[in-house]
Amino acid sequence: MSYTVTYIKQKHYLHACIVADSTREDVLNSLIEIQKTCLKDKCRRVLIEEDYIGPTISTFDIFSIIEQISPGISPDIQQIAFVDANKRHVDAVHFAETVAVNRGVNIRIFTDNKDAAAWLSSSVAEE
Repeated sequence: MSYTVTYIKQKHYLHACIVADSTREDVLNSLIEIQKTCLKDKCRRVLIEEDYIGPTISTFDIFSIIEQISPGISPDIQQIAFVDANKRHVDAVHFAETVAVNRGVNIRIFTDNKDAAAWLSSSVAEE
């Protein structure tokens, strides 16, 4: 399965919905596509809602994906809210959050879109 990303422009952020197999290639390519779209459209905040189908990729793959994409995120993308539809991936998602935060990425993991959207929108009010 190749991945699909659907974009919904919200008032204060871009909502990107990923459906893909849980493979290193699909995870990496879908995140790179979202990163490029944010940079091209000058979106500083993004809600990534993902549904990676299948078993979790290895921690090594997670680490290497974050290592590869994190240098291109800051300062252009200020906030990333992440919602994982596949509850089997919860440990992997939190590991990815830790790796990204340690590389200066402002990312938070959420269990639902409502809380993620509220976090993204609340920072706009502070500016």
